[in-house]
Amino acid sequence: MGGVLIAVGFAVTATLLGLEGGQSGNAVLFAVLTLIWVCDQVASRDVGALTPVLLWIGGFTQLVAAAVLLRYPSSALDVWGRWFVGVTAAILGAVQLAIILTGTRADWQTSELADGPWPTLIRAPALNDALWELRWIVWTVAGPIFLVLLVRRWRRLGFIERRTLSPILVTAGITTVMISLRLADDQLPGVGPQVMEGVRAYAAVAVSAAFALSALRMRLERGDVATLASDLHGPVSIEEVRDALRRALGDPGLEVWFWVPEQDTYVDAAGAAGTLPDPHDRLLAFVSDSHGAPMAVVLTDISLERHHQLVDAAVAVSRLALENARLQASLRARLVEVRTIQTRLVHTGLEERRRLERNLHDGAQQRLLGLGMRLGALANTVEDPETTMSIDAARVELQHALEELRDLARGLYPVALTQSGLASALEAVTERLPLEVTRDVPDRRWPPDLESTAYFIACEAMSNACKHAGECTVRLRVYEKDNSLVVDVTDNGQGSTYLTAGGTVRGIRDRVEAAGGRLTVRSTVGVGTRLVAELPCG
Repeated sequence: MGGVLIAVGFAVTATLLGLEGGQSGNAVLFAVLTLIWVCDQVASRDVGALTPVLLWIGGFTQLVAAAVLLRYPSSALDVWGRWFVGVTAAILGAVQLAIILTGTRADWQTSELADGPWPTLIRAPALNDALWELRWIVWTVAGPIFLVLLVRRWRRLGFIERRTLSPILVTAGITTVMISLRLADDQLPGVGPQVMEGVRAYAAVAVSAAFALSALRMRLERGDVATLASDLHGPVSIEEVRDALRRALGDPGLEVWFWVPEQDTYVDAAGAAGTLPDPHDRLLAFVSDSHGAPMAVVLTDISLERHHQLVDAAVAVSRLALENARLQASLRARLVEVRTIQTRLVHTGLEERRRLERNLHDGAQQRLLGLGMRLGALANTVEDPETTMSIDAARVELQHALEELRDLARGLYPVALTQSGLASALEAVTERLPLEVTRDVPDRRWPPDLESTAYFIACEAMSNACKHAGECTVRLRVYEKDNSLVVDVTDNGQGSTYLTAGGTVRGIRDRVEAAGGRLTVRSTVGVGTRLVAELPCG
């Protein structure tokens, strides 16, 4: 009776798999397992000449069950699974056939098999015992290999499949025990065939129940999709839509990109434009608006391709929320575009400063230096004292003009910043200030635009302190924190009054924001002012 119930359970499982999309192949395999189980059960009764045939077929029950476990929910075994099933089936089929041809009914240790025809080709008890031993060895070796293949496949499954298939994989351990011990009657003292049949029956029941539980879990996953409507009720952000889809589909790596018609491209949640990944790497679920125009694309784990109906249902439920989220994505894309333009303008401005500095150094300064040398040579050839005095006065004025020109070039873009870096350039600036300045600037290099922005921010902040803080000391610190370059300028001056004077802080803020950074200014009357600019390094 127990065998009949197990066969019915297998048949019901095959039917459930047949009703599940994309599982027709596994349904057929489970139907084959049902037939093999029935053959094995019938073979234990006296069915005459069919008994050895049914016994041979029934010997594949465990292997077919292992094949189903290694395959579900895929539509085919992978290459290692095919090798395992194929080689094991060939060896097992040959060994079982040899056992039948070299033995008798009594060798199967089943009292219900009465005397009757048996296809004994050669009666060799010693060989028959060795073949039984070999059969047991085959299952003993196949068990660990099966577990290794199962673990390997488990690691390659997506999150949702791991969660759904966990009952089946737990059952695989029981099935492995069945495979390893089913034919070990002679190897285990005191263990009779009834015990082995009990182990085998319980394992078969567990396999069938595990597949039924897996199907139930799959329907519960669809229930998670149904809760999306309530999760996405009302105004939601891009991140909330993405997280709700992650929970519903069980994919923590799911991302949502949105189509921005103005830029003719897809953008991610941050508004940054990008290229969609290869469809072989990620499953792409495209979403269209009510007019059929592209709206968004949901990027999920490739393993969800087997559950495309689940993905389609989740996308359909979240369509309205995705449409609202696209408006946010469009705004973020515009902000990214504005910041990109700001960064480009800052870069262009710094490049123009460098060009002007080079032109002044290589052009006007060199000409003035040449003129000074010619005046010096002329003074050595003139004997008239008044003419000599006039030439000397001209040389002094020329020297003043050169110094002013150098200061102008240095203000446009200091040579030390290009040649030696931020630490050397700021050291040269602080030495010329009328205030006491303590510096803590690492002697290392950063990207040129980042160094330039930090340099001019520090110069403006210290110049501001000189103009408005009164008698004070200034502390200048430059350091990295959380992938940002921080410029920290603190003074112990009068505080507060110079925050808006001359718009200097406003100018610093514009520089910082153009670089995509953040500016913090704190000032207390009688205590001083602290200015902290955080500039992104990447």
